[in-house]
Amino acid sequence: MGKPSRDKGQRGEREFQATIQAMGINSRRLYTAQAVGLGVPDLITENQAGAISWEVKRTKLLRWSEWQKQLEEQRKAMPETATRLAFKLDRQPWMTVGYLEDDPLYARVLRMYQSEG
Repeated sequence: MGKPSRDKGQRGEREFQATIQAMGINSRRLYTAQAVGLGVPDLITENQAGAISWEVKRTKLLRWSEWQKQLEEQRKAMPETATRLAFKLDRQPWMTVGYLEDDPLYARVLRMYQSEG
């Protein structure tokens, strides 16, 4: 991956982090330059209810099969988290998708933020 692509990815991570922060959802970035391909997420949201690991993509085109492989690696590396993909196509709003069986944990983690606010 070239530097312009890496920079765009990091800008996307920061943009998504700011977006969920504005919604009252905390997260922290994980610096993964050394961990590419090791199932390390871009961001993680953690509280007493559990954790959500985020793979963040900002792109022109969907690459489902590539992204699904990354999510599978991430899920194996962090089995106790709800694994989510956050993506934004050019000039479109952010979207998130994840595994159906992770949805109860995902909902519990987000519910904690609603009860705090």
